[in-house]
Amino acid sequence: MLALDAEYQLTTAMSALQRVLNRAGTERGRAAARAVGHCAALLHAPTDQGTRAAPLRLSAFQPGARELAEAVRRRYPRLPWDTEGAEVAPVPYTTLGTFAGAVEGTPQKRPSAAGTRW
Repeated sequence: MLALDAEYQLTTAMSALQRVLNRAGTERGRAAARAVGHCAALLHAPTDQGTRAAPLRLSAFQPGARELAEAVRRRYPRLPWDTEGAEVAPVPYTTLGTFAGAVEGTPQKRPSAAGTRW
C-alpha cells in the first residue's frame, strides 16, 4: 500500500502523493494521509531523507498511524532525532500553584474591595 510506504512519501511529487492519499480506502490509509498532511511542507524540504523522515514519524503518532511510524523506522533506522509514543489511560490531575507573570497585552487582575475583577 503506497500510503504506508515512507520512501514513496518522501520522494514522490506532492501532487501525485495527494492523489494517492486522497483515495485511501482503509482506516490505515486515511491515518497515514492525516499524518502526511500534518508535515507535508517538510516532506520535500532540501535536506536529506532522514531529516525529512523524522517529522513524518512524529506526525504518524498523532493521528494514530502507528503502522506508518514503524514503516518510517524500518526504512530510515538512523534518524537524526526520533519519537516514541505510548498509549496510556487518562489520569486526572490537579494543578498546584499560581503563575505571577503576565502575558504582554492582556488585562491584569486588580484587587478590589469586592474581590478580584478584570
